[in-house]
Amino acid sequence: MALTLILILLGAALGGLVPSLWAWYFVGTREYRRARNLRIIGLGQVFVIGISLGSLLLMFKAQEWLGIAPYSSQRRAALYAYTASFVCGAFLLGRNEVRWRKSVGLDDKSLMLKQRNKT
Repeated sequence: MALTLILILLGAALGGLVPSLWAWYFVGTREYRRARNLRIIGLGQVFVIGISLGSLLLMFKAQEWLGIAPYSSQRRAALYAYTASFVCGAFLLGRNEVRWRKSVGLDDKSLMLKQRNKT
């Protein structure tokens, strides 16, 4: 029972860590993304994918270190906790990002058409 609780807490912690690291990136690079800096946007894509896959791999590796069998209820509980924590954090981050994009005018699709017509 204690091991299951530890795995659930591990899953929730790693699942919540991912959107918080994404938020750190998104808030820190707002001015660059507003200026549409392609290097920062590309770095962000690599960062987001790397953090996401890395945390999942870390969780599975920690379960192997603890000797948890594949397809066990403990492993499933940790994965459910990871997913729930990840979804909640990603929802809050997405809502914050949409609000920021609207506040600076990046949600206007006609802006992209105007820039395309200039070239």
